[in-house]
Amino acid sequence: MSAAAAPVGRRERNRQTKIKTILDTAMSLVVEGGIEAMTIHAIARKLDWAVGAMYRYFPSKDALLAELQCRVIAEYRVDMMALLDKYERSHSDKPLWTLALTARHYAYYLHTREAHFRLISLALTDSKQYLPDAEGLKVMAEVHPILQRLTNVFERAQQQKAITVSDIASCTLVYWTAVQGVLSMKKLERFAPDQLNNERLLRHTLDTLFTGWGASHQNVEQAFLKAEEWLK
Repeated sequence: MSAAAAPVGRRERNRQTKIKTILDTAMSLVVEGGIEAMTIHAIARKLDWAVGAMYRYFPSKDALLAELQCRVIAEYRVDMMALLDKYERSHSDKPLWTLALTARHYAYYLHTREAHFRLISLALTDSKQYLPDAEGLKVMAEVHPILQRLTNVFERAQQQKAITVSDIASCTLVYWTAVQGVLSMKKLERFAPDQLNNERLLRHTLDTLFTGWGASHQNVEQAFLKAEEWLK
């Protein structure tokens, strides 16, 4: 029998409450003004704290950004896992449907929680090295369970002959990178709505990937129709 966890003292509870307050405030700044608006000084000003007090909880902006990204990725992961758990209880034999649903759910996440999506995108796709290695590894540890879940879906797709590939790990990374990349272009849609229609680009990109991996075009179309039905 494992030992019971030691009770959390008042000092630690107060510390965790203040960390939550800092992260909530940082997120509000990102929502209002983007990543650039989130600075240690801006958070301190909004909380009416001395700047020096901030460094008791986060030694640098990098540490704060990493913690905020971890929080956002963890929130998305909980939403995604709950959706797939519910869906696969009755559709475990339809892995392509699950992959289409995951992509459409992520697109919905961008639509409803754009600032959260941008923080995830910053962690995964931005060419600038925003975080030092230690903080970056912490963020990637939060992403790993998402990729592992998708790998499991691809393995079922392979076993059920929905796709015919051998390198499942590469499929997972290509799929996730493609979805992330297409959705990251959403902000450009207003400049060329016909050519850069995000929903159409997403479907076309995944149709190209899945048919290239051996799926039939008809099955991919059906997968997207079922995903849309489920999300309504």
